[in-house]
Amino acid sequence: MSIFGTTCPAFQYLEDEDPAMVSITLLYGIIESSEVMTNYLEQESQIDGEREMVPRGTHWRVVIKYHLFKHTTNPTPTDMYNTLCEYKGKRVYLWLHQGGRAFYHTGYTKAGFCLKEVNPYYLDTVEYRDVCTLVFESLDTINQGNPTE
Repeated sequence: MSIFGTTCPAFQYLEDEDPAMVSITLLYGIIESSEVMTNYLEQESQIDGEREMVPRGTHWRVVIKYHLFKHTTNPTPTDMYNTLCEYKGKRVYLWLHQGGRAFYHTGYTKAGFCLKEVNPYYLDTVEYRDVCTLVFESLDTINQGNPTE
C-alpha cells in the first residue's frame, strides 16, 4: 500500500460563508506527476567562502490527468469540466488518493493548495475535449512527516 493511499485523487473546498466542505472526487483522475520543491536560503561565509544551505520550506506541485470522456450521464463531461473550472484559483485541500492522508502544513493543519490550471485537450479525436490536466500547487509549506489526524 502506498503511503498516500490507493484510491482516486480528491480535493475539498471550504467556502468562507458556508462552513460545509465541498468534496470533489476525481474518480477518473490519474496522477501524472507529484513534485517536491524545497526552497533553500544560501549563506556564504565572508571569511572562507564556505556555503551553508538553510531549508526554508517544502512546497508540492501535483499534475493530474482527468478523463472527462468517462463521464457519460450525470455529470456529463461538460458539467464536470465546468465544475472543475469553478475551483480554479481557489484554496483547496488535496488528497493524492481519497483513502489516504491529506497534505499537512508544518503546523500539522491541512495544507492549502491552489488549483492553478484546468487545461482541456484532445486524447484521441479533435472533436471533443476528452481530457483535462489539473495543476495544483501548495500555498503552505508541506510537512513531509507522518502527522496524525
